[in-house]
Amino acid sequence: MTLLRITEEALTNVIKHSYAKKVIVRLYFSDLKKIILEIEDDGIGFNVGEMNSSNVNIGLRSMRIRLEQIHSVMDVQSKRGQTIIRVIQS
Repeated sequence: MTLLRITEEALTNVIKHSYAKKVIVRLYFSDLKKIILEIEDDGIGFNVGEMNSSNVNIGLRSMRIRLEQIHSVMDVQSKRGQTIIRVIQS
């Protein structure tokens, strides 16, 4: 259920902020039997460092809190034309 909520929040952020034309959602098992969720878009990107330290970004912060509760991690990479949110659930 947590991965569904993370996906919903990420897609909401894409729609509201990224001006993306394309979004790809991937869900798969890694070679180490971990569940991987990736959400990738081709939008305007953002400064990950500023977003991580900002009190304004409730969405990313709530995603991280949800993931900590299930002992999972999130990696966010962003530049103009590509943002990738990768969640690794053990």
